Amino acid sequence: MRIAPGRNDKSLAEGFRLARRRGASIDRGFVWGLTGVPTDRRLAAQVLHALWCELVEVAGRPDIVETRMASLAGWREEIARAFAQEPTVPLGAALAAIIETYELPYEEFMLLVDGIEMDAAEMMVAPERAHFDYYVRATAGALGVLLVAILGAHEPAARKIPMVLGEALAFTTCCAIWPSTPDAAASTCRATSYWSTASGSSSRPWSCAMAACPASARAWPAWPRRALPAAAA
Repeated sequence: MRIAPGRNDKSLAEGFRLARRRGASIDRGFVWGLTGVPTDRRLAAQVLHALWCELVEVAGRPDIVETRMASLAGWREEIARAFAQEPTVPLGAALAAIIETYELPYEEFMLLVDGIEMDAAEMMVAPERAHFDYYVRATAGALGVLLVAILGAHEPAARKIPMVLGEALAFTTCCAIWPSTPDAAASTCRATSYWSTASGSSSRPWSCAMAACPASARAWPAWPRRALPAAAA
């Protein structure tokens, strides 16, 4: 694996420890879902999850919008440094390792920050469809695409599954949240309209995704071993 000679192994090890703690203390369901995944890939997924948690926490702070956006811009820069193998924080060092090991796409990380910036800028309530579609693609979609890349699926067909699953999750969440907003009736009506438009004749778009991608499901790769740095141990 290609890692810059000046890598700080102590920082890298701390980044992996942080990812493990995040997974154990914040979202145990996420860790449980990766039980059958080889250790290195499971740890890489936990690093990705830890980044997601960091970004979401920034977006949810009670700061003024400008402060939240500045913090997210800092993470955007740290991700760029991770791709250049020049991270400055422990989680960035762990990101640099998984980026090199699993050939993760830069543009998906940038999309992920875009989506969280939308959360940080405003509370979205029944946005216009184009705005909502971009938000879904930039959050759940980008996270899912990165996750399946870690699991070893880089084929275009494999990308469809996490994107449609992410869409279904977003619709479900919005149907639960928007009715509690001041404009509850209009919000719920718009959410259900989005749902029916996306799912066509089925009310289960995630089922449609699996049906649309049988080749991807059949060709889901075996688990080729790509070892992370020794600091991951």
